[in-house]
Amino acid sequence: MTRDVALDDDTRPAGVPVPWAGAPAACGAVLGALGGIALGVLLGPAGILVGGLLGAIGGAGIGDALGKIQEHRTIHEELVDEELGVIDGNVGVASPDQPPAWIGAYSAGSAGVARGPFDITPDSGPIPKAD
Repeated sequence: MTRDVALDDDTRPAGVPVPWAGAPAACGAVLGALGGIALGVLLGPAGILVGGLLGAIGGAGIGDALGKIQEHRTIHEELVDEELGVIDGNVGVASPDQPPAWIGAYSAGSAGVARGPFDITPDSGPIPKAD
């Protein structure tokens, strides 16, 4: 999971910048500092200074951690989408290394052949048979 998702994205239109990797940490630092300052107001000027510094440090750490978690989730979703065929446009196609069918026939259900004690005679009339 070391792939950089933002740099692999070739679908961005011209003029759209690559996201800055430090943005979550910077936003966390600003919000943490504001929260620390708001709580530090209760203790006066020294509380404002200490609250702002500690809030910025804590907010930067939390923002960085949340940014890395989101990056890992994005990479995981892309890998799953590639494996399922969502990205390449071949959803539901068998993988190339899958063994071939033994007889090449349709399944019994799709061929209209019933297996078991089921009544497959068609309904006659507007009211269907009870199960």
